[in-house]
Amino acid sequence: MKKITILLISLMLVFALVACGGNSDNTDTDTDTEATDTTDTSTDAGNTDNETDTATNETSDSNDDSSDETDIDTDDVQGSTYDKPTVENILKNELAIFDKADAYGNEGDAYDWGGEPYKVDLKKDASNKRFGIDQSGIYRITGTSNNGGIYINAPEQTVVLVLEGMSLKSNGDYPAIYAEDCKSLTIVLVDGTQNYLYDTANNAGEDAVLRVRSCNLTIMGKGTLNIEANAKYGISNTKELTIESGNINITSPGYAIYGKKGVNIDGGKLSLTSLDKGGIKSGDPDDKDGAVVGYVKINSSSTTITCTTNGINSYGPVEINDGRIAVKSTTGNAIEATEDITINGGTMIFESYKSAITTDTNVSVGGNANLKLVTNGNGISAVDVTISTSGVIYIKTSAVYEAATADTPEDDTRYIYFDGEYVKYDTTIHSLTAKLYIRRDCRGVEADGKLKITNGIIGINSHEDAFNVNEFESSGGKIVISTIGDTIDALTKITISNGTDITVVKAEKGLKACNVLIEGGTLSITAEKDSINAKSTEITGGTLYLFEKIDLGTSGTVSVSGGTVLIVCTNNKAQATDGTAKYISSAITNKDTAIEGAWLQISSGNSDCILVQLPKDYTEKMAVYYSSATIGTEVTVEIGTVLSDGTFAAETTETIK
Repeated sequence: MKKITILLISLMLVFALVACGGNSDNTDTDTDTEATDTTDTSTDAGNTDNETDTATNETSDSNDDSSDETDIDTDDVQGSTYDKPTVENILKNELAIFDKADAYGNEGDAYDWGGEPYKVDLKKDASNKRFGIDQSGIYRITGTSNNGGIYINAPEQTVVLVLEGMSLKSNGDYPAIYAEDCKSLTIVLVDGTQNYLYDTANNAGEDAVLRVRSCNLTIMGKGTLNIEANAKYGISNTKELTIESGNINITSPGYAIYGKKGVNIDGGKLSLTSLDKGGIKSGDPDDKDGAVVGYVKINSSSTTITCTTNGINSYGPVEINDGRIAVKSTTGNAIEATEDITINGGTMIFESYKSAITTDTNVSVGGNANLKLVTNGNGISAVDVTISTSGVIYIKTSAVYEAATADTPEDDTRYIYFDGEYVKYDTTIHSLTAKLYIRRDCRGVEADGKLKITNGIIGINSHEDAFNVNEFESSGGKIVISTIGDTIDALTKITISNGTDITVVKAEKGLKACNVLIEGGTLSITAEKDSINAKSTEITGGTLYLFEKIDLGTSGTVSVSGGTVLIVCTNNKAQATDGTAKYISSAITNKDTAIEGAWLQISSGNSDCILVQLPKDYTEKMAVYYSSATIGTEVTVEIGTVLSDGTFAAETTETIK
């Protein structure tokens, strides 16, 4: 199986330390019909041929994401300049992996026949009539029929259908292939052949072109299966459905693939298009015999899903171990499950109207998984979220405004559509033509419990909070954030440890929680309001560059007992601190130099030195705070420029003793 090699490049730094002098829709509850088919199973060899046009279904890759990329020259950013990066250009080379059209499947050995197959020519054996199978055997299917079908009623028998260049259309109220009863059904797609199955809107009773009721279904081979559904599903199975290999193209009004008790995809190349529903479905909470918990497991494949509702919808868990999966949903989620969603590998490119990945329980992203999530909802929404991948996660969310209803609760997400734009609800707006709208959540990651990050390159460009959680914990990973909301909004606690590298290009607030503990790592936060907003902030290690104040409210505390902390504020002063660290404070009022793009250098009598480019505009005065274990008794604060030869030229100098 092909593996994706990720080219890791260095993230562009907002700062640089240098030596002195130099970022649920589970309401689709189709109930299975257990009707018994009494169709005649006799073989008809005398009907005339009815040829059908069998044009090859062509698929195209609609996931061209090149617009998200911005070319940069990494030779120009060696960690000593602040280039005001965006999430897109920081992850430019990493995002390139999402454009690789790696094709999985079509490998594997030829099928071991185990005997001479029984030959069925649809032109003479099943034209205008259903061909019946009532015993074990291997049936090789060829030819064309415009008005027939294959009906399997072979209790406790093993049936193998070998499709070798056939076209079968059912014009009646039954599927093209219907297995009512058998021990197992295997469909083999012969290498190099195109095979076609169709039904009509009259096939309402058994609801699928390929329908299996009482046994497990396995599809394999190196050929192609094209399914055009006009009633409901493309493939439907009341047991477990396994796709081992083959090229499978399905167009349907309902779900393209439905395996009630489970769907296993171990290989192959799948193109699934649903006009009114989703791509893959398993489980049924409203089955007439009681809720059926299913699952979806993808071990390897190249799967493209274009749909209206959920791309993958599981009343149960979802597990993805490898493959390339692209989902585009116009009204739903890319993946929705009622149990855990576990992603251990593979490349996922999801574009959704609602959340990209959502579940009632937990989400885990590990191994070498790579995710690109572009959504109008949340990127990931769960109770607990764990990210430990060695790959890349890129999340982009955009706002969608929906008309508010009478029972919509009053909160700060309500907006008025006024004079051609959405503005927050304000009692000063009085207009009979104004319409009230509410904005749906569009956060990067939302976790009702804990978000834990131990590894990975993570880029988030979000319209609301990048991380909105109950508790945040990180001990690894490179994280780049650009958000209109807060970087991390945690209800209880934020803990950041060694191994974490966080760059915030833009945010309203940086870290917001009741308690913030920073034990290590590197953080650079550019915020509109507070870099840290907490009742209790404790810094025991790490390197922090905060381009706005630490705010502790009216009764909070900030303690610094280790690490290096630089705070650059506008008119505001950072709150009082306690602990062993020393601070300097300098108010610089020169508008001509204290502007965006200027360089700030802090040096002391010993070897302690910092040189950083300012990411914000400080037009009135600037308060500078610096804490380091090696700070001297005399500190010089300078603002100026870096010349082409790399030397620093001071324009404003202030010395503090």
